[in-house]
Amino acid sequence: MGRVLKTTSGSGGASGGGVSTADVNTLIQANSEYEYINTLEITSNVTGITVSDGIDNQVYEGYKILFTELKPTTQIYYSHRIYNTSGSVLNFIYLSHTHNTSYNYSSGNGASTMYLYGSNSGLSTTSTLHFEIEIMNTGRLANNPIQGYTKSGLAYPAGYWRHSTRGSFICSAESHEFGSLEFNNSVSAGQVNLYGRRIRTQS
Repeated sequence: MGRVLKTTSGSGGASGGGVSTADVNTLIQANSEYEYINTLEITSNVTGITVSDGIDNQVYEGYKILFTELKPTTQIYYSHRIYNTSGSVLNFIYLSHTHNTSYNYSSGNGASTMYLYGSNSGLSTTSTLHFEIEIMNTGRLANNPIQGYTKSGLAYPAGYWRHSTRGSFICSAESHEFGSLEFNNSVSAGQVNLYGRRIRTQS
């Protein structure tokens, strides 16, 4: 049975005023680091996933993108790209990740693709891929490039090649604002959830 919240007057009598949906949303937004924006469901084969709907750098100063239960269709290296608001792919001036088998990867100027794993072994249709990308800075402010973090994990039913990685990246030093993120690889199923971190000012 649903619950109804009501306010009371100073004398203890009921004021009759309920808490509106807008009030609840305002309370959540004021007290949550990230708020839910939208969900993308993958139910058939796709050659890539682009996360762009809901991106609003006038409202949000950061994003968290959760990819869950992705089912690969091929055995390849998994990777992502960052695009600005004009739709241009950006180069990474710094990117690195550490693999659970001590594999370490880093690169400098000119790389426009960040790989999530150091090996493609076991990344096949029998695997399930989960990863998280956090855009800590959208590039909204001058001289403050787009940057973020990645975490990933992979379940393999046979119990072999249980990959996990952690990484970080900084995009081109020129002035760009985060426009979208592209997961470059083919999957047959999965879900993508987008969350935003609101711009806050000190009162």
